[in-house]
Amino acid sequence: NILNLIQSHHLNSTQLFKHMKRVQCSLEFYATKKSKTIDDLKSIKLDERLLWKVSEFCFSEWKSLMRILGLSESCIIEIESKHFLSEGLRECAYQSLLLWLENNYLDELKCNLAHICSCLIRLELNLFAKQLIDSLN
Repeated sequence: NILNLIQSHHLNSTQLFKHMKRVQCSLEFYATKKSKTIDDLKSIKLDERLLWKVSEFCFSEWKSLMRILGLSESCIIEIESKHFLSEGLRECAYQSLLLWLENNYLDELKCNLAHICSCLIRLELNLFAKQLIDSLN
């Protein structure tokens, strides 16, 4: 993912460090406003209920999110062809998140709310990350 980020944004190591630091600071800021720490967000494991909530906030940018999460382009196209016309963007987002989770469920570094929010922030979708954190009970 970092290599893709460097290549797609032509970032040098200093720019990459600044970019990753901004993501970390944004995530810490949003978590703190909700009386959470990053470790709290990392401890929130993803399940169908939470992925449905994620899809509510990011459906308009679901393809970008799935690319940064590492879902293949062929999977994105297949999901879109199966669900877009009959069920819409949110269902595309939800189904792609379910597939991504199924493919990564053993990876504790990825399958948590902190990782999803970090990806949203890297995409400059800070508002979506904030809304998602704010929606936590």
